Parts: sequence; structure tokens; C-alpha cells
Amino acid sequence: MLGDIVSVIDDHRVYTSMIKIGIAGVPLALKGKSTAEGVEYLARIGLDALEVQFVRQVSMKEETAVQVGHVAREAKIDLSVHAPYMINLASEDPQIIEDSKNRIRLSLDRGHALGARIVVFHSAYYTKKYTKDETYELVTDACAGLLDYMRDRGIERTQLGVELLGRQSQFGTVDELQRLHQELPDIRPVIDFAHLHARCNGCLHTVEDYARPLRALFSDHSHLHSHFSGIEFSKGNERRHLPVDLVQFRLLVSALKENACDATIICESPLLEQDAVKMKPFVE
Repeated sequence: MLGDIVSVIDDHRVYTSMIKIGIAGVPLALKGKSTAEGVEYLARIGLDALEVQFVRQVSMKEETAVQVGHVAREAKIDLSVHAPYMINLASEDPQIIEDSKNRIRLSLDRGHALGARIVVFHSAYYTKKYTKDETYELVTDACAGLLDYMRDRGIERTQLGVELLGRQSQFGTVDELQRLHQELPDIRPVIDFAHLHARCNGCLHTVEDYARPLRALFSDHSHLHSHFSGIEFSKGNERRHLPVDLVQFRLLVSALKENACDATIICESPLLEQDAVKMKPFVE
């Protein structure tokens, strides 16, 4: 692997990509085993990262998170967190918004204990009650409050990431994430490339297609946390994740290297570590 800055020539920095590959959740080979065991297994098979999945609720205790974080540091596995899916920061019901914030706050606390690089969440759905601009304002206000929470709790090394989503009914387009990041720079955009491909009804076919959202969201050479898999979609909406198409993945890697993006790519294929191991040689 190459470092993120390789040299300085004539006062112009020359960048190159450092790309890490990991999976979402405990490896398939260790179904029913602990997160710590999953971390150690990923290190043995040559992967670099694990996204801890709090799909329904944050059930991991703080002391367990601290222990897993220690194991990950020893194994040189980067950790991230995916907050529960039951989140809608633009709900018509104020209680749902508050419950959503609480799930994100708890995810941040556990991410901090884990030493995770980032906590990722699905932000909101559009409703009949609010326009898209009003939805944006609700999400922005909630994110600003979450950043305040992080400052109050001393959460500095763990970032907060809003994911690009794969349905027309969901907040989270490239333009929305770009606007959100410009207004709140500490909010990190998270590109799920399968979601993007579904939402744009299959628009990712070339290196330039992959490079365009990278330039929009990561022109400052900040670290890109992303998800990748194949995707089945219909009419601009994701249907289900599919195994990785390595031809598509090669296009993404080329775009990352051409744009000097330092990245962690989390495989969300139904084959998880099996596909992630196939992806790894493309980034070395």
C-alpha cells in the first residue's frame, strides 16, 4: 500500500491513494460468533476494516466496545459503525425524530468506545408534510445538534457520516450531501456506490461516472468512507444487494486513484468476506 502523501515537489503536494477493504458485520464464516472474533478473522484473511452493524438497536455494552476496540488496534483493523436503520430525522412525528437522535447518540457513544473512525446513519425520508428544502433543514438542524453532542461528550476522533441512499423516497442524494457538508463541514458524506447506481437508474459505467461524485464530495483529499456491492434496482430504487461485479469495482478503484482519494471500502455483498478478498488485490 502507498501512503496518502508520497512527496512534495515545487511546493505542490503529490497525492496517491491508500485504499482499505473491509466488510459490514461479522464474517459469514463466523456466523454467531463475537465481533472481536470477527476482527481477528478479518486480519487473518488479509482484510483491513470492519463496520460494526447495529441494525435494529445498539446492543453492545460499553465495556465490550472498549475490548473490541483493543482487539482491532492489535489486529490493525479499522472500525466503523452503522447506526440502527430505524432513523428518520424528518418524520412528521416529533417523537420519532427524538428517538432517531437518541439512536444516533448511542451509536456515537459506542463508536467512541470502539475507537471507530466514523458512525454512519441513514438520515431521513421525504413526506407529504415537508418540501425537500424543509426536509433538508430538519436534517441539518438535527445534524448540528448531534455535532454539539459530540463536542460536549469529547468525541473527537470518531466522525459522523450521512449515507447516500438508494431510494427516491429517501433524503441523501449527491447534491444534498454536498450541500450538507458545505454547511456543516464536520458531517462526512458516505457514498454507497450501489445506492448511487440504483438511484440514478444505472448510471455508473465509466471511470468518470465514479469520479464525478468523488470530486463533488471529496475534493479536499479527506478520507472517503464508502460501501460497495452489486445491486438490483428498478425505476431508480434499490431492490437488493448482489455479489460484487469486479469490472465495476475496477472502475471505482481507477477513479479513486486518479483523484487521489484515501478510502475505506466496506463490502456489503451477500457474500461479504468472500467478495472482499476478491476486491483486495485491485487496490494493492
